[in-house]
Amino acid sequence: MTKIFLATPITPLLGSNLKFKACAKKKVKRILDDLRTRLNAKVFCAIEREKWGDAALDGLGCTAPDFHELKNSDIVVAFPSSSYGVHVELGWASALKKPIIVCLSTQRGFDSPLAEGLETLTRCSYIRYKSTDVFPDKTTWNVAVRPRISEELRLLLSSAPSPSNGIRPFILKHSPIFGQFFSDLKVSFCFCPVT
Repeated sequence: MTKIFLATPITPLLGSNLKFKACAKKKVKRILDDLRTRLNAKVFCAIEREKWGDAALDGLGCTAPDFHELKNSDIVVAFPSSSYGVHVELGWASALKKPIIVCLSTQRGFDSPLAEGLETLTRCSYIRYKSTDVFPDKTTWNVAVRPRISEELRLLLSSAPSPSNGIRPFILKHSPIFGQFFSDLKVSFCFCPVT
């Protein structure tokens, strides 16, 4: 069974009561449930361990356990937004040569050019979706994001060697459910031929 390290913002999504905001919690739970049931993966997400803010850990309490979980994962799926913690986890993953899938809202994006160059260090793909939020809404998740994650998992975890240049562009041009063109959704991924 594939083990996924799901890297999500925590601190920016805590409310004034230090609890994970309800709307973000609902979206993250949906993503976790979907990865576990539809993709049959074992998934670690730190916010679950921290009981959605009820048992939040400080830096000394969370850093080593999070690193251990990431080190023992097969792949990292990240929703970085402006989270410093997720950016640290992306650094760990690239240093450990873990395959990475970065999910980005086109309206929020990355805050660092370094994060945009992860594919120069490890097998990495970028899935961009339209949203004003860190996480995609249910329809966007079901139509545009989850299917790409499923395909990327298949490609990134393939045992076939990657080509010498490693990167091939992929543009999602049309979604039958949305019924419109998404020419601005650009996804780069490492292509592994299937034999």
